[in-house]
Amino acid sequence: METITLKDLHQHTGRYARNARENPVLITDRGRPVAMLTVPVTGDLEAALPRRFTLASAIVPKRKTDSTAAVSASRDER
Repeated sequence: METITLKDLHQHTGRYARNARENPVLITDRGRPVAMLTVPVTGDLEAALPRRFTLASAIVPKRKTDSTAAVSASRDER
C-alpha cells in the first residue's frame, strides 16, 4: 500500500486516483492517517484495510453527498 501526504494528494489527485485502482493509497496529515483512497466498496474491503483500521471506522456514504458541505462541517467541529 502506498502512503502519501495530504499535500501530495492535492497536487496529484488524478494520478493517485488512477493508482488506487490497483493498490489502496493511505493519505496522511502530519504523519497521521486521515483517509484511504481505494476502489469502490466490495465484499473484501475489510481484508484490504490495514490492521489498525476496521470496517466500522471506514466512512462510506450510502448516498451521494456534497463533499464541500462535509468538509465544512468537519472543520466546524474542530
